Amino acid sequence: MRVMGFDKYITDKWSSTRDEINEELWSIQKKDAISLLWCDGIRIIGYGVSVVVVLWLVMQGLISFGVFGASITAFLSLQGSMKSFLTDLGRIPEQISYAGDYYSFLDMTEETDSKAVYPGLQHEIDIDDVSFKYPNSSNYALRKINLKINKGEKIAILGENGSGKTTLSKILLGLYLPRSGRVLYDNEPVKTYSRDSFFSKISAIAQDFVAYNLSLRENVALSDITHITDDDSISAALSHAGTGNFGSLDDMMGREFGGRELSGGQWQKLAIARGLFKESELILLDEPTSALDPLIEIEYIKSAK
Repeated sequence: MRVMGFDKYITDKWSSTRDEINEELWSIQKKDAISLLWCDGIRIIGYGVSVVVVLWLVMQGLISFGVFGASITAFLSLQGSMKSFLTDLGRIPEQISYAGDYYSFLDMTEETDSKAVYPGLQHEIDIDDVSFKYPNSSNYALRKINLKINKGEKIAILGENGSGKTTLSKILLGLYLPRSGRVLYDNEPVKTYSRDSFFSKISAIAQDFVAYNLSLRENVALSDITHITDDDSISAALSHAGTGNFGSLDDMMGREFGGRELSGGQWQKLAIARGLFKESELILLDEPTSALDPLIEIEYIKSAK
């Protein structure tokens, strides 16, 4: 911000937004205070009139002083009840809004999970006439995509930024359901199988990988935590990912807990190692070398062949 010179613009924008929100809050609080003031005024006037009437009855000898005292207590109790009633009455619109959100949540379509166990890929994956668009978007991210991937085949999908490559990868993994068309694994829709059994045989390296502030061992073994003590497999995954010397497997990564700080490319290598560590029949890589230098990227391309 300092180099580009727009720090003042951001500060002013933040200040104007803050002032706008504070003004709105003050308007609401002022309206609330005025309403309470009117209610308190009516309550006090009613209490005063009641006391005057009862006092007049005492002076006329129509009621005793004992009844007068009981009446004052009753008036105070009635005031408290009326205040609670008016307060609850004023909160009705707020509660209606809460109820509206609650029922909107109940009306949302629930995610369902099948109980069928995924047996593993035998022949091919078929993306059949798939179209998809995101909620509140009028444009399709994917339209009538057809693709066939044979078992054991390595393919690369190329396209411009925003052409739908990441969206296609998430549909391929069953994370997104297409608006139309089908994703078939050996002629069975991906939603046929339970998520746990399906994902147990699949590995993925996302474009927006996460930098976990955990030990080197945990960073790699998170993809298959049952083998977290398999030092040989963890070291092999790190070696295949080209991480080099990251230290002991139990060294902390990331400075949040006093560990070693890594560059963006080093974090991405850890993400690649995590994807390679998991025993899977399908591995999906979504721009896995975006943070790596060209020489390392070429090495990955050679190794993939």
